[in-house]
Amino acid sequence: MRSAQGRQLRLQCGGGSHWRDHNCQALRAPGIRAGSMGDRWGQLRMCLGSLAGLPEPQVPPGLVLRTFRSDDEAGWAQLMTGAIGDWDVQSTRREFLGDLGVDPDGIFFLVMGGEYVATATDKRTADAATGYLQHMVAVSAAHRGRRLGRCVSLAALRHMRQRGCQRAVLDTDDDRLPAIRTYLALGFVPHMVEDDHPARWQRVMSHLEQAASR
Repeated sequence: MRSAQGRQLRLQCGGGSHWRDHNCQALRAPGIRAGSMGDRWGQLRMCLGSLAGLPEPQVPPGLVLRTFRSDDEAGWAQLMTGAIGDWDVQSTRREFLGDLGVDPDGIFFLVMGGEYVATATDKRTADAATGYLQHMVAVSAAHRGRRLGRCVSLAALRHMRQRGCQRAVLDTDDDRLPAIRTYLALGFVPHMVEDDHPARWQRVMSHLEQAASR
């Protein structure tokens, strides 16, 4: 059975049309392309048109939700390496802490004792009304399937709202299907920036629907 979420997205980008959301139209301005906020080109863009009414993160028993501390780099790098890419303390400091858009109080972790379980980051953009959900939303492989990506993403999104943002954007890869499913459930929608995005989103939704029907 095709999911309602899948039917909705096909209406949004079927026939090659672009998703329309007046709260996201500013993101079509020259110089803002998919991936540009995270310096990663060719990714898919998603937009959450309003940060109003976000629920509080539901933190499971045994886990603690907190922000960055000065000795987090090694555990953070290990968590991200287990999720996507290859990170160490130096690259983590350079790409995240060295980014002028990233403040320590916008970096969120779910931890269990000394184990780093999940992370998400609120990154400032040139548009004060728009927050960027940093591309490295990551959950440890041992803890996936517990909606922890939703929990830590909500923490970052609520932080955006507290500092005055009205909307949020993110960039993601076509094959990050569990993450895309989480973003859709949070209210993000595809934001068509590049010419190939409608066709790519159709493929993504087809894969999500196939997975849901198994």
